[in-house]
Amino acid sequence: MLRTGEIITLKCSHMLCEAAHDKVILSLGFTKGGKRQGAAESCVIGYDMAVRFIKQWKSLASPSTGLAPSPAKWRSLFNQALEALDLQGFSFRPYSLRRGGATWWFNRHHSLDQILVQGRWQAAKTARIYLNDGLAVLAELQLPASRPSLAPFLKIFQNQRSRPSFSTLEPPAWKDRGSWKEAPKKG
Repeated sequence: MLRTGEIITLKCSHMLCEAAHDKVILSLGFTKGGKRQGAAESCVIGYDMAVRFIKQWKSLASPSTGLAPSPAKWRSLFNQALEALDLQGFSFRPYSLRRGGATWWFNRHHSLDQILVQGRWQAAKTARIYLNDGLAVLAELQLPASRPSLAPFLKIFQNQRSRPSFSTLEPPAWKDRGSWKEAPKKG
């Protein structure tokens, strides 16, 4: 559950992942919370699919490579993804990733203490506000898997759970107004 600024500034050299381990350690440096405490922060990614993608990306990227060439480009890619998925009507913003991740995690594990550590929140009051709001939105939010704009992405996601490949993470190609076709396989 990274802040938007933390995601945007991440570089390949900030990620430690060893072949034999199923976790990735992210060095976040002096983040918003770290500056207040006078200590650099870090976090651990343990979601197996994300770990596999990060390991593959690290094998291809130079140490100075970031997730996007610039913050503006990252935000542009985020907005393009929302548009490709036909999710613009939900008012998602980059910060929705942090709030949504926290809501998903809390809904699954029901532990405020653990979410405070996972999200690196100092104040339980702040986390409760995010979680209460997130759970209320989640109760109303309906994104059926049968939604035409999501179907091709869900198919790619399901196919990649066992064997991740960056070449297949490309969004489906736009065929004509209102319909999709799968992007051609590379390599």
